[in-house]
Amino acid sequence: MRLKSEGNSEHDQPIGMTSMLLLNKDEAYLGQSYIQPLYRRLGLSTLLYRIRMEAAKTLKLKKLTVSHRKSNLASKAANQRVGFTYTHQETMNWLDGTTEDVLYYSLDLKDS
Repeated sequence: MRLKSEGNSEHDQPIGMTSMLLLNKDEAYLGQSYIQPLYRRLGLSTLLYRIRMEAAKTLKLKKLTVSHRKSNLASKAANQRVGFTYTHQETMNWLDGTTEDVLYYSLDLKDS
């Protein structure tokens, strides 16, 4: 995602990123998303979800999965806004040396 300045491409700057990892012919995992702090609370997270959901439908995928650290309430709110449903959690040892539960959610695309 880039913020476009009027008429001056030298001021274009990335303001966020996201990913979608294909797991098989029917399913994908929505990977990390990041939006620079200055651009948060503008609806961009929902936009990133909607873009990935439309791409998944174009690919005729049937299911999407997403996860977040239990403490990441912003990620939880974002996936809830677009209809993901909680499935389970597991404990993870993170690369930063912390241990925290990961919450998983899914979205059945044939219902959306």
